[in-house]
Amino acid sequence: MTITHEEHNKTLRNRHHKRSGRKLNIKSRLDIIYKSLFNKDHRNWLIKRTTDKNWYKEKLVQVGLKKPTPNS
Repeated sequence: MTITHEEHNKTLRNRHHKRSGRKLNIKSRLDIIYKSLFNKDHRNWLIKRTTDKNWYKEKLVQVGLKKPTPNS
């Protein structure tokens, strides 16, 4: 079974999109950490955000480790 040129380009394109998306995600996270080193407002925001229990619950649901709770 051979791969056509078009299918090969599609797989390369998908890989490129995933890589560039990861790079942008990592860069934005590192920018936040870098800003928090020098800016007191960013530092306070980052500490409040990472110590918030609701934020942790949201992230666990996003990752798929926890099921969302129904809003009654």
